[in-house]
Amino acid sequence: MTVVPIKGTIISNNDAWIYDFLEMDYTSPKKVQAILNQAKDDIEIEINSPGGDVDSASEIYTMLSQYQGNVTTKIVGLAASSASVIAMAGDTVQIGKLGQLMIHRASAEIAGNANDVASGLQLLNETDKAIAKLYAEKTGKSADEMLELMKASTWIGADRAIELGLADSIIGEDEKPKLAMAASLNLTPTISNDVKAKLKLAIENKQNKENEATHQDDQKSNDMSLLNAQIEYLELKGSEL
Repeated sequence: MTVVPIKGTIISNNDAWIYDFLEMDYTSPKKVQAILNQAKDDIEIEINSPGGDVDSASEIYTMLSQYQGNVTTKIVGLAASSASVIAMAGDTVQIGKLGQLMIHRASAEIAGNANDVASGLQLLNETDKAIAKLYAEKTGKSADEMLELMKASTWIGADRAIELGLADSIIGEDEKPKLAMAASLNLTPTISNDVKAKLKLAIENKQNKENEATHQDDQKSNDMSLLNAQIEYLELKGSEL
């Protein structure tokens, strides 16, 4: 059994370097694909994530749902927002006794003129419809019913998840699912573009200083080597006189 961990914020491949630098948990499509490339048997999706980027979650859902072997989803903590979308990729979905799903409408930062805002609104509505349809396919309920739950930003515990059909069974006690006893109302704690730019500048400045220090050390080493060579030459020349 190959385990595919869906932990931390779901992010795009382009943002992975920031989370690596800050040593923060994250899941990206590239990270998941690397595991699937090595998998030769059935896979188990282990989820404890507050969600994140919808497009990246959609890509991850697609690659997991198309996997040739058997796919089991285990919600060992939280599967919120776009992480709940990934949870639907399992042929069967299990949830820990303390596990939770949270489903809500998609959100985005929209800026620009009236046409830009209207286009952004259309994108959000279409995204909501697609996600509601995905939940409906799993539960057997209508997409409209699932959309109403999304509009209410609904928290769903283990028993309710099974009742709704979002999960098939509860993970046995011997599984001992882990749940961090902390919650945040910010269910998609992605790093803003402004913070990304500042981090990138800080990292580049740090690297430039390190490179400059390395260059200075190399220069000192070269100067010392040259001085030693001059001393050896003078010593040799003195012995010949």
